[in-house]
Amino acid sequence: MPQLQTADADQPIALVEAPKTAIISMSYFSGFIWMAVVLGQGLQITVSAYLEDNAPEDERAAGADLADFLLEQWHEYSTQWEV
Repeated sequence: MPQLQTADADQPIALVEAPKTAIISMSYFSGFIWMAVVLGQGLQITVSAYLEDNAPEDERAAGADLADFLLEQWHEYSTQWEV
C-alpha cells in the first residue's frame, strides 16, 4: 500500500471493492486515499451516501457503482475504451 507511505496522517481513506472504482474516483475526490480492498470483519467504516444522493433511481436499481456513475458524468469518456 504505497499510497499510505506518502499520505498525511489525517487524510481520509476511501475503501471500495473494485480497483476500477478506486482509480476513477481518485481524480474526482482527490482529498481521499483510494484503495480497493476485500472488506472483512473487524474494520470500522463509515459509508458514504454520495451515490444514493446523486445517482438516478434507474441506475441505483440496476446496481451501478460509483465508477459507473462518474464515467457517465465524464462527457469526453468513450464507451469504446471499455474492455
